[in-house]
Amino acid sequence: TADESGTIETFNPTAERMFWFQASEVIGRNLSMLMPAPESEHHPEYLARYLKTGEAHILGTRREVIAQRRDKTTFPLSLAVTEAQLSGRQVFIALVRDLTEEKVINQRLTAQYAIVQTLAESKSISQASQDVLRTVCQNLGWQVGALWQLSPETTELQCLEIWCDSPGQFDEFISITKQTTLAKNHGLPGRVWESGQAAWITDVVRDQNFPRASVAAKEHLHAAFALPIFLGGSIYGVMEFFSYHIQEPDTALLHQMHAVGNQFGQFLERLQAQDALASLAKFPEENPYPVIRVSRNGKVLYQNEPGQSLLTDLEQPINQASQ
Repeated sequence: TADESGTIETFNPTAERMFWFQASEVIGRNLSMLMPAPESEHHPEYLARYLKTGEAHILGTRREVIAQRRDKTTFPLSLAVTEAQLSGRQVFIALVRDLTEEKVINQRLTAQYAIVQTLAESKSISQASQDVLRTVCQNLGWQVGALWQLSPETTELQCLEIWCDSPGQFDEFISITKQTTLAKNHGLPGRVWESGQAAWITDVVRDQNFPRASVAAKEHLHAAFALPIFLGGSIYGVMEFFSYHIQEPDTALLHQMHAVGNQFGQFLERLQAQDALASLAKFPEENPYPVIRVSRNGKVLYQNEPGQSLLTDLEQPINQASQ
């Protein structure tokens, strides 16, 4: 609760946990300390205008606002304010609810749906990977995403695609990433390749097995996670994401990203199947698979070169058996 000047009078244990303040630290101080700028700067004039005119913009309604914790981090808050008389004084009672978890769940569901749509509509690996990297970064608040592919020639991971939310801001990191190749268990992607499991680094700048640490530090990239992508039971590549912030491992996010990796693998399998069908649709003489046309009475009407080889192979055991 707060008085008519906005001075905090009571602050219950739930509010303490939500804002990371002890009641003794906020009682007697203005409500604006729980708001980020510019809201904190304008709050006193909003309150003064209400007391003068009686025009309420928040009273009696529930609305979403941005609040500020003790460490200056912000979070979404559901706020409902009522007015009351207490011992002849006018006071305001604020009922608040932290919306952080609800927002995160909604953002992740939105990202999951968008990824499913993207993979259903994409016609190429390049298009799909760019769209998936962008969707994850934009919906979940990560700054850089990369797709690493295992090269069959060098048996090393190479960066196939990379996306960032601020073109021009991560040029050096992107350039180094594109030039880098990673062996098994080398760097975050190599670690994921080795284990076959998603992995998280709280701060790549301090990680002993992150070759791009100095460039990441220069461009203010810290937390990172990566997930494996499988094709036909074997590792195809690794997706990797970076954030401005130092973040502890998020098990729920890693679980969701594991599903994204599976979906991308299924997309790759679909592309393979489509390529196989396209190959079968070629002119018979261009088809690498056996093509044999037979009449109703069993006479061979046409056979391409692979088909001829197949028939020859089949005839040999038959001739041997007849002898």
